Amino acid sequence: MHLELRNIIPFIIIFQGTLFGIVLLTHRGTKKTSNRLLATFLLLIATQFLFVLGREVLRIENLIDIMLVFGFSYGPVLFLYSKSLIYSGFKITIQDTLHFLPAIVTLFLWLSGINLRPYLPNLMYLSIIAYLAYSFYLISKYRVVMKNTRATASQADLRWLQWILIIFTVVISFDIIEYLIPQLKSLFGITLVHILLLIMISWIFYKGLKQPHIFQGITPDDEALSHEIEKTYNPTDPISDVTEEEIQSLLSHLEEKKPYTDLGISLKGLADQLDMSDRRLSQLINNHFNKNFMTFINDYRIELAKARLANPKDEKETISEIMYEVGFNSKSSFNTLFKRQTGCTPSEYKKRVSM
Repeated sequence: MHLELRNIIPFIIIFQGTLFGIVLLTHRGTKKTSNRLLATFLLLIATQFLFVLGREVLRIENLIDIMLVFGFSYGPVLFLYSKSLIYSGFKITIQDTLHFLPAIVTLFLWLSGINLRPYLPNLMYLSIIAYLAYSFYLISKYRVVMKNTRATASQADLRWLQWILIIFTVVISFDIIEYLIPQLKSLFGITLVHILLLIMISWIFYKGLKQPHIFQGITPDDEALSHEIEKTYNPTDPISDVTEEEIQSLLSHLEEKKPYTDLGISLKGLADQLDMSDRRLSQLINNHFNKNFMTFINDYRIELAKARLANPKDEKETISEIMYEVGFNSKSSFNTLFKRQTGCTPSEYKKRVSM
C-alpha cells in the first residue's frame, strides 16, 4: 500500500462528504426529506471514493465496474432532491424508488462477476444527463407556477438548487470528456474530476450551512392552475364576460384592505377574500389587466412604496422598513422591481421627491 499526491484529494472528499452528510442527517429542522436526500448524495460520493482508494491504493482492479452503480444513483437522488425543494410537502413514494432500479440491477450484475464496461457506461451518462435536464425543467416550471399563483418567489433555495445542478453538470461533462479521451485524464498527476468534486462538496458544505430552512414550495393544485392559466391566457383576446362589478370589487378591495402588503399573499388567498374562484381571478388578472399574478401584486407594492417614500411616517423611517411594510422581504428584489418601474433605486427616488 502506498499513498500518492493524487490520492490525498479522495481522502479529503471522503472526509468532507461523510461529515456534511452526517450533519444533514442529524439536523433538527424543517425540510427533513430534502436534507436526507442531499445527505444521501454526499454519502454516495464519499462511499464511491472509498472504492476509488481501494482500487488505486490497494490495487484492487475489479472495483472499477462498481462505479457504474454510483453513476446510476446520482441522477435519481438529485432529481428527488429537486422535487423535495420545489413541491410543498413532498414525500418519497414507492414509485419514486423505481428510479433506482438501474443502480440495483447494475449492482447485482457486478456481484455476479459480469463485465459491465462494454455496455453500461454510455447508458449511465445518458441517465445522469436526462435526470439533470429534467431537474432544470422542474426549476423552469416552478418559476412559471410561482409567477401565476404567488406574489413572492423563494429564490434563495432555487439558486441553491440551480447551482448544485450546474456544478454537477460541469463535473459530469469533464468526466465524459475524460472517458472519451483518456489522455486528458490527469492534470499534474491529479484527476481533474476529483478536483471539481472537491470544490463542489466544499461549496455545498459552506453554502449549505447558511441556507434558510423555510421554503415556499408549490402544490399540485398550484401546478394545475398555472397550467390552465398558461393554456387559456390570451392578451389579445380579453375575457368577454368580465363584469364591471368584478373589476371594481377587485380594485376596491386592493385599495381599501391592501392585501398585497401580506408577504404570503397568494392567488387562492386573494380569491377567497373576494369570494371568487381562483381560476376566475386568474383569468381576470391575466386577460383583463394583461399581467401575471406576481407582477400584478408587485406593481401595487411598488406604488405604495413610492407613496411612502414621498410621505414617510416620520423622518426616521428607513427604506428597509418601507420595503417590509409594503410586502417585500428581499432587498435585491425590491430594488430591481422598483428600478424597473421608476428608472431609479428607492434611495434615489427618495432624494428626488424630497428636493
